[in-house]
Amino acid sequence: RAVTIFEKCYDKWDPDLAVACANFAVILDKLRFPEEAERLMRRALSIDENNKGKDHPDVAVDLRILANLLLGSNRTDEAERLTNRAIKIETEALERSDLS
Repeated sequence: RAVTIFEKCYDKWDPDLAVACANFAVILDKLRFPEEAERLMRRALSIDENNKGKDHPDVAVDLRILANLLLGSNRTDEAERLTNRAIKIETEALERSDLS
């Protein structure tokens, strides 16, 4: 219900909606609603990828959160793939920051 309210207040690609979706996903996971948590986290990831690009450090954060959600559902292969992608993004970001 809260996401529906946010959707009325924000554009569907608004970065604030991504933050809200991610926060709600973590809460839903703690409350043992893994399917809803995953759906919201994938939405947050999609919004951030759309707004910031697929290699932005914020996308890496989303990937790590989603990977943790998937681990809770014993989906280790997908969780590992997402974690590896997050590590790659973070490593490249650190390498870029060392150049400046």
